Amino acid sequence: MKKIIFILTYREGNHWRQWYTREHYYNIFPEDCQLIFLDNGNQESIAQWCQEFGAQHHITENNLGTTGGYNWFIRTGAMLGADRIVVMQADVEVLDPKCFELLFNPAWTEQDFVYFPNMPRDMWKPNGVDSDIGQFFSLNPQYFLDNDWLCDENYTITHFESIDLWVRMNSQRNYNTVKTHNLLYEYST
Repeated sequence: MKKIIFILTYREGNHWRQWYTREHYYNIFPEDCQLIFLDNGNQESIAQWCQEFGAQHHITENNLGTTGGYNWFIRTGAMLGADRIVVMQADVEVLDPKCFELLFNPAWTEQDFVYFPNMPRDMWKPNGVDSDIGQFFSLNPQYFLDNDWLCDENYTITHFESIDLWVRMNSQRNYNTVKTHNLLYEYST
């Protein structure tokens, strides 16, 4: 199975096309990946890019927001039988293919939630925890479904979805646990 990378977009199409040119795309993304876009903005620029690069392009009838997008990715990833999916927002600018190597590391188990944090280092806890998981992470979708860790869709278009996801994953009431990994804390200075 190819490595599945889900991209959520609303109005970032032109930015995406400018950043992920042909050369940059082939230098950054894994060779064995499948990009799947969820386009909340029905952008012609994203549709054209997907056609050119062989990515899948799905348009929403209504803007699902980040929360609905994350839930769609988790459900779709589980339906496709993926052991691990990567989720990213379309305004994330990846500079190094090492990012995807870390997110798809075969050593991760179903319990591992792996992320690049949204906040600067000086806002993390001393042990590297940043509960604002941001816009670039990987997880096992079936494990999230089995544990009912989908996001609260009352937060359709807000800025609470990543904190909501963090709380659901790390609640002390959970029967099963999740192991969070801040990749910048664990692998980068």
